[in-house]
Amino acid sequence: MTTKCVVKIGYTSYVTDASKALTLLELLNDLELYEEDYHSAKDGNPSYTSFHVYPQEEMGLATVKLLPTNMYQVAKIAGKPTE
Repeated sequence: MTTKCVVKIGYTSYVTDASKALTLLELLNDLELYEEDYHSAKDGNPSYTSFHVYPQEEMGLATVKLLPTNMYQVAKIAGKPTE
C-alpha cells in the first residue's frame, strides 16, 4: 500500500497518495490570487467592483500531513460518520 496523506484545503480534508499530495501542493504554490472587491457608492460616485490578480505571499489554507497506514485502514473501515 502506498503512503497516504491528508490534504486540507480550507475547511475540507482529502486523502490521497503522498505523490499526488506533493503534486497538488506544487500546483497550488504556483497559483496567483484573484479577488473581486466591491466598493459602495460614496460622495456622489457610483458603486463599482474592482478586480485584482496578484502573487501569493504565503501558501494560504492548504496543509498536508502523513496518514499512517494502520490509521488509514481503520478510518476507511469506519466510513462516513453518522450525524
